[in-house]
Amino acid sequence: MVEAQEYALWLEEWERQRTANKEQADNTIVIWKSGLTELPDVLQRRNNMMVADLRYNRIRELPSDLSLLRMLVHLDLTQNDLCTIPPGITMLQDLKGLFLAKNKLEVLPPEMGQLPSLEVLRLERNKIFELPHHIGYLPELRTLHLEGNRLTSL
Repeated sequence: MVEAQEYALWLEEWERQRTANKEQADNTIVIWKSGLTELPDVLQRRNNMMVADLRYNRIRELPSDLSLLRMLVHLDLTQNDLCTIPPGITMLQDLKGLFLAKNKLEVLPPEMGQLPSLEVLRLERNKIFELPHHIGYLPELRTLHLEGNRLTSL
């Protein structure tokens, strides 16, 4: 009898995890090292996307209207070819992690300081020479990586 109960509990937990993993898979896109030069259409068409991991591609710019991505909580564009971040970044109000390391960024828009949920901001190994002072007003920011930039002051 105990074995049957244990099996039933195991089966229930397995089903819960399978459902959770499916929901997460439906909200996640991971495309590494594929040579992308722009955000994939699937990301722009799915307004329930929560995680976009597009590291090691050749993405040059983000669309100016990011409203379709408003559910994003994690955006990783590490090691792409980004030169600018559009002011529309403020549409990502639930964003907790923004990973922009190893790009070609020189300037950040002042609007970056209007991301109320942002906890992690990785900007290392870009060409940034100045941070917008609004970065200091991010209420949830816990981690900020800036090493390997051209900053002259903070």
